[in-house]
Amino acid sequence: MSPRLVALLGALTGVAPLSIDMYVPAFSAIAADLHCSPAAVPATLASFFAAFALGQLVAGTVADRLGRRTPLLVGLALYTGGSLACAVAPSLGALIAARALQALGGAFAVVIPRALVRDRTDDPAVAARLFSRLVLVMGIAPIVAPSLGGVLLAAVGWRSIFGVQAAIGAALLAAVAGGLPQEPARGETVRAPMEVGPLFGDRRFVANALAGAFGNTAMFAYISGSPFVLLEIHHVPAGRYALYFGANAAALILASQLNARLARSEAVLVPLARRGGLFVGAAGLAVLGASTSGHLLPLVVTLFVFVGSLGFLTPNTTALALAGHGHRAGFASATLGFLSFSLAAAGATLVTRLHDGTARPMALAIAAFALLAAGASLLAASSPPPAVPGAGNNAKTPELLS
Repeated sequence: MSPRLVALLGALTGVAPLSIDMYVPAFSAIAADLHCSPAAVPATLASFFAAFALGQLVAGTVADRLGRRTPLLVGLALYTGGSLACAVAPSLGALIAARALQALGGAFAVVIPRALVRDRTDDPAVAARLFSRLVLVMGIAPIVAPSLGGVLLAAVGWRSIFGVQAAIGAALLAAVAGGLPQEPARGETVRAPMEVGPLFGDRRFVANALAGAFGNTAMFAYISGSPFVLLEIHHVPAGRYALYFGANAAALILASQLNARLARSEAVLVPLARRGGLFVGAAGLAVLGASTSGHLLPLVVTLFVFVGSLGFLTPNTTALALAGHGHRAGFASATLGFLSFSLAAAGATLVTRLHDGTARPMALAIAAFALLAAGASLLAASSPPPAVPGAGNNAKTPELLS
């Protein structure tokens, strides 16, 4: 897989964090402009979560039936149109609906790149290295998105944030149209009820999917809880908070690139995923311990370690979950995304519901889901690999990673 294609796929998977993190600083401005309560604006985030989770199931099913390129183009067109609708929304209700449309299109941009990686190799170690490289690109989004959103908000207003997202969607649409070759339709009629059985009958798929999803849920607990904990409890200036947020994203990128060097074969990948899960669990407990100290430095350091630890978990569990499911890679990728995003939304909601004015809700959620990720990774490591269907894809390591 060429560096240009890796960069394109990584940019596509960055659509979700860009769409979430970029507009959060504008909540108060949106409420003022649309004449609604600030407490009602998060409904635009909830509609995005719900549509994004369900949209991934649609995207995976369609991609297995019609191929990868055409559904991806349609999805990006929907994302671009939804972003423009957000930019001109006259009311909160219209913005909620436009965010759902934006998320539905964005789901295609996340599901199909994972399926494309799986299309190109049967070797989970090769896939893990490719997924690690995608993190290198997509990890930039949470670093720059909050700051970019803040700059646009101050300079032009909140609507410009969605205008920029529309421009990004249009640029990705042009890049896919010009840089992703047309492949023949797979010629398989995919029916979700028939596909669920083989997927969830594969214990290794289920365990790895849950390990990755629980890790992602712990990450969302951090994303949803850290603004209050750092800005309100520890009185961290907004500029320094953005630096902390960016440093944690950088830790994720660095860990994923180290993971790409370590994941040299499937024999190494399985124990590497197990150790990554245990690392995530230990880091989650460290965050919980640091939150009880009442001091900023231990909390910042342990959050840095925790976010970085996910770089040793997510690429590997994704690759191992998709192994053996090449003939339904789109639907398998969609199922991974649906589980991950549904649980992540629940984790973010849990942090909000447990709010008590302390760092405890965020830290407890991080530790709990990190421990669940560790347990699932242990179960995955003890699960037998699935039987690979004869009509698989070729694992061409030199060409893929050149």
